[in-house]
Amino acid sequence: MTKTREAVPPSLAEGIKIIKEFAAGLPLDPGVYRMLDKNGEALYVGKAKELKKRVQSYTRARQLTVRLARMVAETVRMEFTVTATEAEERLRSGSERST
Repeated sequence: MTKTREAVPPSLAEGIKIIKEFAAGLPLDPGVYRMLDKNGEALYVGKAKELKKRVQSYTRARQLTVRLARMVAETVRMEFTVTATEAEERLRSGSERST
């Protein structure tokens, strides 16, 4: 059995750069965010009371666990949904995880 691997692993620095670019235009409103890989698959769906602050937390490399660093390195795109309330945010993040 042959196992294939990517020749070059995803770059944490590149993932942080991508996330910073997306975070720059975010409001401080509550909402749901999705971190997507190169195939458009969701790496993570999260909710936040303040989207901008939560997403920016992924750009602090020294504070990331190994699991989070790997997720950030694989992130090539993000999607956001601003919600009117935290209750709506919880409903949206739950329904998006189950799809």
